[in-house]
Amino acid sequence: MKNISSKKLAIIGFILMLSGPILLCLMGMIPWTLPKVIAFAIMWITIALPGIGAILSIISIVLSKKSGKTAHALTIVTLIMCNPVFYLIYAFICSIAGNILAGIPWM
Repeated sequence: MKNISSKKLAIIGFILMLSGPILLCLMGMIPWTLPKVIAFAIMWITIALPGIGAILSIISIVLSKKSGKTAHALTIVTLIMCNPVFYLIYAFICSIAGNILAGIPWM
């Protein structure tokens, strides 16, 4: 972990944060219905990717603090956007609609 700079971790975390919603949008554009198992797996993957990005951003902040450098702006943006409230709203919409991917239009 020492050879990875905090700036690289911030960029990777930001990309992971964006990949979750992009994957959801791509799945929403598919003209056919996905099997429930695949839709369920996609839902958890899209929830996990921004979470992993947030973890990498926290590690980036810790590394930048240890080295005396300031935190990268992408780190702050990633942590703000990976707010768990958004995930709770998405899960609530899906549970009311009875469809695993029902929250895509609301994201």
